Amino acid sequence: MKFSKIFILLLFSFACFYLFQKYSYRIEGDEQYASVIYSFLLLSFLLVGFLSRKISLSLIIKNATIWVFVFLILVAIYSYKQEVENIFIRLYSNIDPSYNLSDEDNTVEIRKNTSGHYYVNAEINGAEVRFLVDTGASMTTLTYDDALRIGVKEQDLRFDRVISTANGSNKAAYYIIKNVIIGNISVKTLKIYIIKDGLTVSLLGMNFLNQVRSFEFDNNTLRIVG
Repeated sequence: MKFSKIFILLLFSFACFYLFQKYSYRIEGDEQYASVIYSFLLLSFLLVGFLSRKISLSLIIKNATIWVFVFLILVAIYSYKQEVENIFIRLYSNIDPSYNLSDEDNTVEIRKNTSGHYYVNAEINGAEVRFLVDTGASMTTLTYDDALRIGVKEQDLRFDRVISTANGSNKAAYYIIKNVIIGNISVKTLKIYIIKDGLTVSLLGMNFLNQVRSFEFDNNTLRIVG
């Protein structure tokens, strides 16, 4: 056996001995001891199999360095998992601006899309509804399809009101939603209109925004604080 392989075996033995001496007090019971012995034997078997191949010391060091680098990256990602998650959320929001950015508790940020509008996904009765944020609308308004999707029964609707929209006057039904959830923000008992025809996307109106703590438009981003 070459000197390099003997050196690696000695290094492995020393590392195992050091770890055992340092952390043996954490081993409790025969099952944990058996698990440690099994892991040691498995690693030893893999190491012997690895060393039986004709591999130069420089290649071994190179591969070991790569794995150490990968291990450190994984440790760094785990240590800063919340920050990494926020980065991925921000990147995804540039692909789908309707995706809500929840950077902290009770805060949602919505990016403006390429057409200059703010779209946001909300949860109502367990169903997801896509809203266009419309500060010109005093009442939140659902399309008829979205209303059926969240569980509203057609027989419970009376289209006896007339409201004005961008497409003109439309008949609407008055309805009360128990809870609307956007990110970490929840608004309860929201009065809405439901329009049967003439509306292609549901509108998130001022009666929702007036029930949150604050909202502001800044740098192509709508920030809502619940």
